[in-house]
Amino acid sequence: MSNFLDSWNTNGPLEPPLGLTAVPGRMPLLSPYNAWRILQNRTGINVGRSTFYRWVQGGKVFSMKIGGKIYIPWPEIENVIRQFRSGIRI
Repeated sequence: MSNFLDSWNTNGPLEPPLGLTAVPGRMPLLSPYNAWRILQNRTGINVGRSTFYRWVQGGKVFSMKIGGKIYIPWPEIENVIRQFRSGIRI
């Protein structure tokens, strides 16, 4: 999966990768690791993994806990990418 995320076009439209499409009516969810990788690849900014996890834990990046695991909704990653691209700091 990491090769797929690495090769993902950084200037293309903000659409979830094909492997992350959800059932109609439900939003795709990402693990924090995958969300972090997508953020790095789409913005070109080298955000440390511990920094990203701190943002998730501190509520700067919305996340939800389901069955003891943390997930980040795809629309939230789109929002964070837009903020980075427009120069807004998190």
